[in-house]
Amino acid sequence: MIVSLQAPFFGRWDPEVVDVYAEHGTHKDGRGVVRLRTSGYQEAAVFADHRQGKEVWQLLPCLDERIELFWVMDGSPSTAAGGEETARETVWRRPANSSNIRLTGAGHLVPLEKPREFALVLLDFLTRKYSQSGALKTRL
Repeated sequence: MIVSLQAPFFGRWDPEVVDVYAEHGTHKDGRGVVRLRTSGYQEAAVFADHRQGKEVWQLLPCLDERIELFWVMDGSPSTAAGGEETARETVWRRPANSSNIRLTGAGHLVPLEKPREFALVLLDFLTRKYSQSGALKTRL
């Protein structure tokens, strides 16, 4: 494994997700040095672009109420993510046609930490939303 679960950034990730990230997100260059498949600029942009999130946050109450919102929240919002009060403000910023669920034991990066649980919650939401029309067929 190229990526270590001992690294703080990856420590909470599901081990299979780390393996997939290492296999598809990194490679060895001609000298055997492990590098990201993306450029350093692209990787930095993921962590540096805070503007989009703020713009979305400001405009969320303006989103057409016909668009259903479904928030999958971490098990217990940390103070780094704003804490309990911010979590409530987030999931009810546009209360009409909005719902949320908490995944116990998950941290901020829910899909990377609890991928199976996240997938089942998402499947349940999509099935509930689309199965009546026959648009979604569930096969496990």
